[in-house]
Amino acid sequence: MSTNCKINLEPSYEQYDYDQKKMANFLSMLQDEFNNYISRIEAVYESKNQKEWEAILHKIITHIKSMKLNKLSEVLPEKIEDLDEVSFRKAINILSYCLCYFRVETLSNSAD
Repeated sequence: MSTNCKINLEPSYEQYDYDQKKMANFLSMLQDEFNNYISRIEAVYESKNQKEWEAILHKIITHIKSMKLNKLSEVLPEKIEDLDEVSFRKAINILSYCLCYFRVETLSNSAD
């Protein structure tokens, strides 16, 4: 399955003045956050806890907007009971893809 997900980090590079060390720190933080999203979404998919789902959406929407993660936005419903297995799998795949992308970007920023 293709996620067909494009990630826009250009605003972040601009924000950090294209400083490799600052971007490496930012990318490390993103990796932690996206790993956390995966764990939380897996847990809430099982529990169907709407309050937790809203907390996840509230936090992840910033990343969706800043990086233009439109495909991720398309698969995350407002109500947890509307998150079916297909959308759940797509969301996890997109988040996993983002993690891989961040790791590659981290390597690119650490190369001198």
